[in-house]
Amino acid sequence: EDQRQLQLIEHEIRYFLPQQAGIPIMLFPTWECLPYDVFSPHEDIISERLRLLALLPGLERGIVLTHSDNLVQRLPPRDYVQGHSFSLKQNQKVDMDLLRSRLVDSNYVSVNQVIAPGEFTVRGGLIDIYPMGTDRPFRLDLFDDELESIRIFDPETQRSLETVVDIDILPAREFPMTEAGVKMFRSAFRRQFEGDPRKQLVYEEVSRGNTPAGTEFFFPLFFEDTATFFDYLPKNSMLVCTGELESYLATYSAEISDRYENSN
Repeated sequence: EDQRQLQLIEHEIRYFLPQQAGIPIMLFPTWECLPYDVFSPHEDIISERLRLLALLPGLERGIVLTHSDNLVQRLPPRDYVQGHSFSLKQNQKVDMDLLRSRLVDSNYVSVNQVIAPGEFTVRGGLIDIYPMGTDRPFRLDLFDDELESIRIFDPETQRSLETVVDIDILPAREFPMTEAGVKMFRSAFRRQFEGDPRKQLVYEEVSRGNTPAGTEFFFPLFFEDTATFFDYLPKNSMLVCTGELESYLATYSAEISDRYENSN
């Protein structure tokens, strides 16, 4: 029903499930924003959501817990997450310009110093990147066009730590800010809303390649089709519902309608 109940169920499962069972328990979080809010979800929340969306279709074993609100919220199509994800491995050849372009297309932001998920910076033959779905950033050391090493580093001290052999790069947002994505948004926005779109902040900012706070609530305008949480689940999944799901969803639907009326 709510976040408190979700955390309680998670604690109960972890208490009763034998540790030696080796069954992962994962939490698919909500945005923690109310509908029609004018601010965006925290980047850590988006990071965890994208990590699970990439993981779920191939998951063979595990328990995934989620809030009832997530069952009615639209999600990006599966091919979006897969199509904007790629891996980097030690000793592979890397085209710096191509990598930079792929990161920008995946909505990563170029900054002076990487401290949060979805950021990257290039300094000569070094690339710092904080991939979505991870809890640490990575430092890529290139020798000419070869990826010589990949090291975890501390974003506070900027000190390099242990070395890894590969990393997975997920998209930095749940919607595409590519040229094609922005074009789709502009076209859908004009179909959906009356009046001069140039007087709308979100339309003007997205057209310039920016993402103002609250852009996530225009999410369906970036896609021809969207998906649901169920589209990401493996076919052999077993669904377990706690409490009066229909009642929860009816209450949530009423809240959405109320906020819509109050936003006009």
